[in-house]
Amino acid sequence: MKNRLVEVGKLGSGGFGEVCIVVRDRDPEQRFARKTLKTAGLSPQESEEASARFKREVLILASLDHPNIVPVLGRRLKNAPLYYLMPVYERSLRSEIAAICGDIKRTRRIFDQVLDALAYAHSQNIIHRDLKPENVLLQGSDQVVVSDFGLGRIIDAESTRQTQTGFPMGTPYYMAPEQLADAKSADHRCDVFALGRLLYELLGGNVMAPIQSFRNLPSGFETLIKKCTSEEPDERFSSVSDLKRAWKSIFDIGIRRDEKGEGEDLSKELAVGNSSPEHVERWLDLLASHRDDPDWIHQCLMQVNPNNFAGLPSPQLDQLRDITATAGEYVKEVGWPFDYTDKIAIQYKQFAKNVDDGELTATLIDALIEVGASHNRFFVMQTVGELLQICCDPECVLMMESSLTQTSKMRRQKIAPYINMAAIDPKLQTHFSDG
Repeated sequence: MKNRLVEVGKLGSGGFGEVCIVVRDRDPEQRFARKTLKTAGLSPQESEEASARFKREVLILASLDHPNIVPVLGRRLKNAPLYYLMPVYERSLRSEIAAICGDIKRTRRIFDQVLDALAYAHSQNIIHRDLKPENVLLQGSDQVVVSDFGLGRIIDAESTRQTQTGFPMGTPYYMAPEQLADAKSADHRCDVFALGRLLYELLGGNVMAPIQSFRNLPSGFETLIKKCTSEEPDERFSSVSDLKRAWKSIFDIGIRRDEKGEGEDLSKELAVGNSSPEHVERWLDLLASHRDDPDWIHQCLMQVNPNNFAGLPSPQLDQLRDITATAGEYVKEVGWPFDYTDKIAIQYKQFAKNVDDGELTATLIDALIEVGASHNRFFVMQTVGELLQICCDPECVLMMESSLTQTSKMRRQKIAPYINMAAIDPKLQTHFSDG
């Protein structure tokens, strides 16, 4: 006996398709969504075109294997009625638009998945051409799939470029100008346009208005949406992958801006001694993640009280070493006001004495040698002499020897008069001798 499909409910209909819920009579617990082609009332030519389009949609979907694209679980394409099976999804994005507007985190979660789906489809030479909220389906906690590739085509497949008489070729509010003018010749950039319109609507824009207005939309998205929805295809993002990078950068910049604000606030708090270990740890994490901005690292390092960093556990000490190395390289390259070089020397001396770590001390001394000699600042060079006296453990001596071999003889001789040679390690004395 055949395992028949039994219809148990309807989900909707539109165009020439009808979607209903079906179960197998031998396994009624497992539900599927069945999309069936409806050709009643069509002329023979229209029926033939509708069948071809439906078969193309099924074959396109079946060729795509991605978690954010509707999977084909079964199909009948030889005999009428034509249909295919897919999972049952709870709702479309259209029903969620009102609830999503203003929720940036949820918008990002959903749009990320739509971008992933379209980027993958394009990588397989498939364009959608009818992206809209109704064709984005949701399951559970915003798990997203893109559906309805009925207007999709394989790029450069000549057989799919034929004009289809009497068939709607997209949804005007989401269609690129060139698609409205000549749907069969629109390329992948029409999907970029639709993505921009979809994002505009997710952020609260009215897609039915003749002109896009960004007055009430969250800041930071206007440039991206305008680039997506440019009337000229060549002025849009050249690919969905490029759009994904721009989309991600908006949040990276925002996150980094927020993190820097937090780092600056913590620097002010750590200007006082005896701050909580949790705040010290968070400060180190923030600075370690922004080492690509040495000026900011330097400013934060100059604000804090070094007393807070005594007795750090090993992972945090490693972070502080990296942070001071970044700041140290930076201060060596900048021309500073003379008074400020003294402040750098005082702060670095306090760090060396409070942290009591050979590697960190050697890093700080190396930076101050360059600052003192290049600015001819007596106080800074005196501080170098004092710090060399506490550079006595093997790690500090080894690192200082390494850095001094790369320091010019002129710099070393300039520092030498400020060093009590008898008080520093003999291995270091040789680097400051006249020979």
